[in-house]
Amino acid sequence: MRLGFAREEPPTVLDTRYEARFLLRAELRDAPCPFRLLSHASSVSWRSTERGGRVSSCHARASSPEALACGTVIVKVASFNLFGIGGKDVSPAVAFAQGIVPATDPALEAIAFQEVWTEPQRDAVLDAYLGSGATATARTNVDIYRQGTGAFRALVPRVPGVISMPLSSGLVLCVAAPVRDCFFVEYRGGAIPDSLAHKGVLAALVEPSGRPRRAIVATHMHDYSNDRFGQNRWAWIDTIISCVQWINHNWNARCVVLGDFNIDSITAYSDDGSADYRLYTRLIRIGMGNNAVWYDINARVHAGRPIRTTANKAIDHHLVAGETPTGATFSAHSTPHSDHYLTVSTW
Repeated sequence: MRLGFAREEPPTVLDTRYEARFLLRAELRDAPCPFRLLSHASSVSWRSTERGGRVSSCHARASSPEALACGTVIVKVASFNLFGIGGKDVSPAVAFAQGIVPATDPALEAIAFQEVWTEPQRDAVLDAYLGSGATATARTNVDIYRQGTGAFRALVPRVPGVISMPLSSGLVLCVAAPVRDCFFVEYRGGAIPDSLAHKGVLAALVEPSGRPRRAIVATHMHDYSNDRFGQNRWAWIDTIISCVQWINHNWNARCVVLGDFNIDSITAYSDDGSADYRLYTRLIRIGMGNNAVWYDINARVHAGRPIRTTANKAIDHHLVAGETPTGATFSAHSTPHSDHYLTVSTW
């Protein structure tokens, strides 16, 4: 399927100029690299509202009806890698997520799940956020599930099954608004075992009631453990770039990208000679429009010191483009049921 990307299809073979493209450190030291400009002062500006620089009390109660009624638009999004490898029961992890970000939360716009490899795992997510008995409507290469007239929809890519992974993209995106359009684009290449799965980029254009329309993009990128120098993740960022460019030209909507990127922003901020630094720097420079950058909420809220989203890394990101979030918060919630933390952002 062709979506009219600025680059028609992501590259299937890594550019032979990879090493030259990867040597960004000297160039970036001379340029105003976005995350190098972060400081305590910029963080305070980021977290403030337009009311004289003070954080509105509405943001302190983001999920309450009173907060939504006070005149400040509250947005909440979440991401969670359920660690469903081997077809294990993910119900305890889903129940944990539901306890932190329930479907009844009026602020919740989207929650993106990764490593949902089987139908029982998918059904655990659907039962928690849509209710039992959800049925699917096919649109392009995505199935959209809904239960009755419920507010939540769940998008699941329709891709070939692989070995013990019938749902080989591993992605389920739950959104609390009508879906106006959607697509799934598969990553190309990679190393085994990632190349066996059908990982990719899942995007939905949603229109929440009383809020601006928004593109919600979910992804799960190549594992870092078998991509030491980052060449596979570098190539897969090209796919995200193509998708974001297409969204910018065709949907004309604000954009949020969520998921497990397997790029550690903690290392990126502390070691500018690392593969993570080069990958992360490129990732946050693919914002919509000329010279636009993504707002990495974890990094911005914590003044360039991202908090962990796994036991020792920050590889799950919430990236925002097309708007400047105010009063933003970012939290990470650990559970023994997954090797990733549930990550939650509000603004």
